[in-house]
Amino acid sequence: MKRAIQLTLFLGVAIFLLSACAQQTTVETSTTTEESITINDDAEETESETKLEEGMEITEEEESSDTSSENTITITSSGFSPSTLTVTQGTTVTFINKDSSAHRPATNPHPAHTGYPEEGTCSGSAFDSCSSLGEGESWSFTFDEIGEWDYHDHLNSGLSGTIIVE
Repeated sequence: MKRAIQLTLFLGVAIFLLSACAQQTTVETSTTTEESITINDDAEETESETKLEEGMEITEEEESSDTSSENTITITSSGFSPSTLTVTQGTTVTFINKDSSAHRPATNPHPAHTGYPEEGTCSGSAFDSCSSLGEGESWSFTFDEIGEWDYHDHLNSGLSGTIIVE
């Protein structure tokens, strides 16, 4: 009986250690993939995107948005990236949600959304997505007014950024 308990305990510890090693390998693989996308130049980016497509699905919307990344703001759980973007008057900026949680970009102040002077349909300003963006979804807005426009995530007002229109 004592031997059976020792054997059960030994097997339990062995299974625990093996499962911890498997989880660590998964995390390292995921981190390596993210780094290769971030550091590669344009010529190698296509190769990285192909590698990603083999391991996970990428919607057509995300692929086409990545080609004009200079006017794209990515939304993740840690916020907007870049948090400050400078564009010329008449530029369209695309917000892409790359987080599993929903986000809703809108002009400040929260919750009135009256900071951008163009009147909107769902709030005080047109600079408001008016609905939540799910993972992989995007929303675009054309900045016709010169100025510095602060914005936030209406669903998590602690996430914020600035668009400077020259």
